[in-house]
Amino acid sequence: MALASPAHCTHSFVMVKLDNTLIQWTCHICYCSTFWFTWECRYCLLHTCKNCMDKVQTGRCLRD
Repeated sequence: MALASPAHCTHSFVMVKLDNTLIQWTCHICYCSTFWFTWECRYCLLHTCKNCMDKVQTGRCLRD
């Protein structure tokens, strides 16, 4: 199955959490990296923080 491009995807986000604190996620939009959980799109695998996820879902932030 081919992945959609983040700019042309109809995003559907799910929370992904880690069991340990050794690895931290980085947001693919704002590049913050202090998260032990991230929001991942089921279709394009875009990883975002909560703030950027809200922006993407409302169409205020589209990035390739």
